[in-house]
Amino acid sequence: MQKSNSAMLKIGLSAVSALAISLGAVSPAFAANIQVSPENIAPFEVGGSGSEPGYNYDQWHIGSQTNADAALETSVSFEECSLTTLTPTAPSTNSNVQVLKGFPVDARPTTDVSTAPIEGVINSTSISVLSGPVIIDMPMAVMWSGEDDPVEMTFRSEPLGPGTYNFADLRIIESGDLGEILDPLDGAPTFGEMLEYFQADIDEFGANYQILGVGFTGAEGSAVESLAFGGDTYVFGEGNCVTAQEGSGGDKAGSGGKTTTAVAATPPTKIETAV
Repeated sequence: MQKSNSAMLKIGLSAVSALAISLGAVSPAFAANIQVSPENIAPFEVGGSGSEPGYNYDQWHIGSQTNADAALETSVSFEECSLTTLTPTAPSTNSNVQVLKGFPVDARPTTDVSTAPIEGVINSTSISVLSGPVIIDMPMAVMWSGEDDPVEMTFRSEPLGPGTYNFADLRIIESGDLGEILDPLDGAPTFGEMLEYFQADIDEFGANYQILGVGFTGAEGSAVESLAFGGDTYVFGEGNCVTAQEGSGGDKAGSGGKTTTAVAATPPTKIETAV
């Protein structure tokens, strides 16, 4: 999902405090390794409120493609246990390919009086990249008290090379109108630091933040092994990849004890996305 924003975010303007917010991991009652094969990904996106004909935003889909005649193989290719993004074909809304899974409309993680309802998803989101550059995408919406229409935006991580990364630890390079946040921080905040801004909005403006989905965008030739969020690890490939991961003995994205690979000081390549 590629969103354009006409409204400036009302996120608090005070600088992030020296003590970062404590982000406790949320352990779901049931976690699973789930294989995502070609038949599990829709080749284009049909979004909206959930009542639209062919609505598929809550499934795995190509979020950068809206052409109902598009074929999946024009956006991604599958190896035994990985997925590679290709050069998008017209009329793609993005100069790179986005792979995304949305939450069901009635089950989207949404803040109430605190950020706790969305922290579990943010803290559990991680990705295993075989070749980059790749960025993690987290589309969100915010509703302000007394207003009828939500503002939608996509939070995007810095570009990632090979390695396994936790989303909460990464720098946010884009999320629509972020200028008023980035400037006073002298550099992009991590998503963990962004939670402090969200909480300030909840307290001051009665804001409600909602996570619409989780996905990633890759340049041509970028390869992803797995994406984890909400306690589940989605493993891409045509082979028997879930069994391969479980029997490897190593930590994969979404498993306990995973570590974050340091991001190179110079990102591998700039990924162009729609605003």
